[in-house]
Amino acid sequence: MCCKIENNIVISEGLAKKLFKTTDAIGKTVNWSNAFFKGVYKVSGVFKQPPATSTQQFDFVMNLNVLVKNDRWAGKWTGNYAETFVVSKKGIDVNNFNKKVAGYLQTKNLDKFTIFLQQYSARYLHGTYENGVQAGGRIEYVRLFSIIALFVLLIACINFTNLSTAQAAGK
Repeated sequence: MCCKIENNIVISEGLAKKLFKTTDAIGKTVNWSNAFFKGVYKVSGVFKQPPATSTQQFDFVMNLNVLVKNDRWAGKWTGNYAETFVVSKKGIDVNNFNKKVAGYLQTKNLDKFTIFLQQYSARYLHGTYENGVQAGGRIEYVRLFSIIALFVLLIACINFTNLSTAQAAGK
């Protein structure tokens, strides 16, 4: 047995090909040394690369304890580069849940931060936040292109009316 469970790593097929020239990498070890992940990690799995159209792009997954051990900010509530995804029970009332967890970070003396639940699929269009409040995202592009499309349609209608009037007057 090479490594503790927290020293296991699951890598993408692309990373496996880069490191080992094959996707058959389970059981092999990776000696990693950078600011956050120093040590020898045993490959415990290989996953398919997320599609290029996916918002979440990553090459490996490892135990959070490795990051907490190597980065002094990772174990603190203000180390805000980490995201947490949860699976809730079916039929949960999101507004009620958000009311219940709204003041949790204040119990940790973090008045500037707030936590909330958001449907994962909504992150694509509504993924920009400022001070814990939704402040747009890709939905801004949808609105902009919709306005442009309506403007082009209005011009096309006016043009069609002018052409129809001119054709009728010419006969």
